[in-house]
Formats: sequence, structure tokens, C-alpha cells
Amino acid sequence: SHIWGASSSTSLLDRVESKAFRLIDDPDLTSNLDSLALRRKVASLSLFYRYYHGRCSSELAACVPPPLGRPRATRQAYTSHERSVALTNPRIGRYGDCFFASVSRLWNSLPLTVFPSSYNLSLFKRQICHHLRE
Repeated sequence: SHIWGASSSTSLLDRVESKAFRLIDDPDLTSNLDSLALRRKVASLSLFYRYYHGRCSSELAACVPPPLGRPRATRQAYTSHERSVALTNPRIGRYGDCFFASVSRLWNSLPLTVFPSSYNLSLFKRQICHHLRE
């Protein structure tokens, strides 16, 4: 489902999840489950993390947005982290909802503290899951 990105189909999945929780009607079973939306974000960011570190084919690695270059000291430069990627301005609305564009926005919104100092996918997953739950 991470490939669907921010498509309208994911809202349908979220509605099905909500309906299932209402039908089960047992908070003991459902209160400890992460939402599908959270799980999609963690899965998408984990894939992007792999792509960002080159743990994929060369064709796919060529699709990853380049690192963000901030030549001046601006407010946006201070709020971005060193692993931020450059976002393109989509001319077509559908492009803004595709995997790389939507996950790049989420990636840039993460604090630097969720990124391990070296490549460690399992640690990254734990840290972003903890961060997104809050």
C-alpha cells in the first residue's frame, strides 16, 4: 500500500479499518494496534530510507530526489535537517501524490534525531514509528 501513496484509495482502507474496529467493539483487542495510516507511513519512509542509502537498483536510485542544497542562511534552511531532499514543484496534481513526491515531504518533516548515524533500517523504523505515534 505504500506505492499508493496519498491516493484516494487509502482513505477507503482507513474507512474499512474504522468499520472493522466498530464491528469488533473490543478496545482490549484494538487499542494496541497501530493504524493503517501509521503503518503506511512507516513502510513508505523505510523504503525511502533504503533508496536514499542506495540499497536498491541503480534505476530506482536515480529516481530519489537529490539532497537539498541551501546556499543561504534562511528560516527554511534552519528548519531543515542535513538529510533533507530537494522537492520539485509538481505541475501536475497527480505527481504531487506519487510515492517519491509525497514521501519526500514527509521525510523532510522528520527531525534529525530519528536518523541513525549509519545505515540501520530496523533502528530507523523504530524511531520513526515512535516519533509518528506522538
